[in-house]
Amino acid sequence: MPAKIIGCKFSLEQILEHEKVLYSVEHRLSEEYLKGLFSTIYKDKKVLGTDKVPDDKLRLYHEELNTFGLNGKNFNW
Repeated sequence: MPAKIIGCKFSLEQILEHEKVLYSVEHRLSEEYLKGLFSTIYKDKKVLGTDKVPDDKLRLYHEELNTFGLNGKNFNW
């Protein structure tokens, strides 16, 4: 018996924000594609993850990226 989807880790808005931070424009999932997933597969499913990363944690994350010369715009996957 296949697994049943009970929710998603991140909301659509969170995924879009992650995509902006982590990937260059040409490597991002499109907003249309993600909206399609949320209107079908994840329709009426709850978000299981946190809805907001605390500002201090987000600041630390960006500092870590900068330590390695990464700013979210220069990934070459």
